[in-house]
Amino acid sequence: MIASVADAASAVLLADALPEAGAGVAAAAGELRRLVADEILVLEIQGWVEAGGPDGEQHYCLADLLRTRLDADPALAAGAARLVVRDGSAIAALETLARLHSTHGRTGAAAWCREAADAIGRARSAVGRSRALSSRPGRPRR
Repeated sequence: MIASVADAASAVLLADALPEAGAGVAAAAGELRRLVADEILVLEIQGWVEAGGPDGEQHYCLADLLRTRLDADPALAAGAARLVVRDGSAIAALETLARLHSTHGRTGAAAWCREAADAIGRARSAVGRSRALSSRPGRPRR
């Protein structure tokens, strides 16, 4: 799951710098930036976007960096997982980047974004089912 969370978190950070990102992505990105607390990383992302990116390689590198940080810090991993599964903003960010990558002929990166969006969607569904089950009244004990 950490790989999917890192993929989604990287997409949220990258998509937020794009003009087509929605308000939900912007809110999630703000929370993620506070969680990650890495201003140099934020400036790096802004530079990529200003230079016409992010390209697929930059996206892969950011996801790999986040994956390493999530592996090393369970509290950060838990916070990032809650954030990317909470609402549809991570999926929207991944879909935004998939369109960007497709437009520029980066089909591998686009497919990777779609796969990550599917994984986050499955995680959101599992969380929803779990919450639904836990909110149902239990059977009386005999």
